[in-house]
Amino acid sequence: MLRNRYSGKSAILLLGTLFGVSCAMALGIDTLDVTSKDRTFTVQMTLEIAAPAEEIIAVLTDYRYPDRLNPKVTKKDVISSTAGTTRVRIEFRSCVLFYCKNVALTQDVTVVAGAIHAETIPEMSDFLSGSMHWLVSRSSNGGSHISYLAVMEPDIFIPPFIGESLIRKRLRDEMLEIAKNLESAVSNDPAPYTN
Repeated sequence: MLRNRYSGKSAILLLGTLFGVSCAMALGIDTLDVTSKDRTFTVQMTLEIAAPAEEIIAVLTDYRYPDRLNPKVTKKDVISSTAGTTRVRIEFRSCVLFYCKNVALTQDVTVVAGAIHAETIPEMSDFLSGSMHWLVSRSSNGGSHISYLAVMEPDIFIPPFIGESLIRKRLRDEMLEIAKNLESAVSNDPAPYTN
């Protein structure tokens, strides 16, 4: 009986190890840097995902599932779509320590040849300025190489006890979660790519 219990634990440990290795092989984050200066935050990330670029672009531009990549997103609406630009409003709940705030972000999003560019609309957002760029290209191993760059200047009160270092850590954690969710979404249910 005792031996069977240990065999079961060993099997669980082995399966967990194998699952971890397969995930690590499918998703490889090369760099993830979050910096700040004068309340402006910059996020840079490069990663590899074992999926075609078209499927990754399709998931990144699929607005039907608000929390698919980031569970903090509570609402995502397409406001308008004209001449290759889609205006999207995102609402999310941002928490650092015990301080939480509902935040709105409206962006004009364009997609051209493996690149997604989003420009913040300050008068419709809780941000003074901001932009986001995804560049998805085919990698040598048949998957995709992804470069991400975002610059944002929030227009909300940040309590002094929180500080920029805690916000940088929170942004870093969220980007790791988004990268994992992107890999999972692409491998489980790739959306059709429409441009």
